[in-house]
Amino acid sequence: MSSRPLPPPAAQLWSTDYKGKFRARGGCWCYPLTVMGHASCYLLTGDGCTGTSLPEARQSFERLFWEYGLLERLRTDNGVSFAIAGVGGLSLLSIW
Repeated sequence: MSSRPLPPPAAQLWSTDYKGKFRARGGCWCYPLTVMGHASCYLLTGDGCTGTSLPEARQSFERLFWEYGLLERLRTDNGVSFAIAGVGGLSLLSIW
């Protein structure tokens, strides 16, 4: 029997961030949204968004929730779309 602790479930902790912006073909700006499973370091998504608005991020997260289940915690850098803006320290992604 191994004495090493078991890894946390896939949906226990995710890390997310927008990875800057770049011009795509056609001249439009692309804002890559990445979400990684913390335990596996597996890239769950790398969606090319047209901006950093909550509706686009929400679409990505809803798709991920359907695929992997609801997560317990989300780690961010408190950048755009993820910054704490509400009462009690809840961001717009905390509840919808």
